[in-house]
Amino acid sequence: RRIEGIIKLFSLAGATVTVVAGDKATRKNVEGETEGSYCVHHLDEIPARSASAVKRLYRYLSYGHETVKWLEAHRNEVDAVIMFGGYSPYASKLLRWAEKRSCPLMVDVVEWFDPSHLRGGWGGPIHIRNELALRHYFVRIHNIIAISGFLEEYYQRRGCRVVRIPPVFDMNEVPFRTTPSESGGTVALAYAGSPGKKDILDSLMEAMIAVNRETVRV
Repeated sequence: RRIEGIIKLFSLAGATVTVVAGDKATRKNVEGETEGSYCVHHLDEIPARSASAVKRLYRYLSYGHETVKWLEAHRNEVDAVIMFGGYSPYASKLLRWAEKRSCPLMVDVVEWFDPSHLRGGWGGPIHIRNELALRHYFVRIHNIIAISGFLEEYYQRRGCRVVRIPPVFDMNEVPFRTTPSESGGTVALAYAGSPGKKDILDSLMEAMIAVNRETVRV
């Protein structure tokens, strides 16, 4: 949803968008397939869940290599690159390519995990990878799309060019598909997750209170 929202915004601004995905195509003959207003190329960089530890480590260290190969082959067609995810190995390779080709590179930053929420904690490889990307490589990339005020303020303090774009949805494509229950016309919602860690429910509760003041009962 996040990527599609960003694609929609750039498409409305007149850009031609191509998605270069690190996953493996789930169907045959889908190279360059069209999904709505954009094309998708699957590069099979992400290791399968069933892959051995050695293969997963190799894929991790080489992550971004296939993307750079694709960009190099299409360099005359690319005006700018937006990076989403990948973190330090991926970011380092894309940054070197962008600097070599003088191609504008942006990164869409959508999360900053607390180390206690990651496998391995403070000293784990996931936390180290994340911190290296968030504090070093993304700052060097310099052009930041931030999903939140927290991330916007952090990268502004680091001297980056930042634009904040919250989650964007095309409501014509996301219809409201539920109906109020028969008991008093109330919409009943269920939440599953971990409030107080990643999911802070204050804003959601405030929104539902505001809705309750209008015509829809939640």
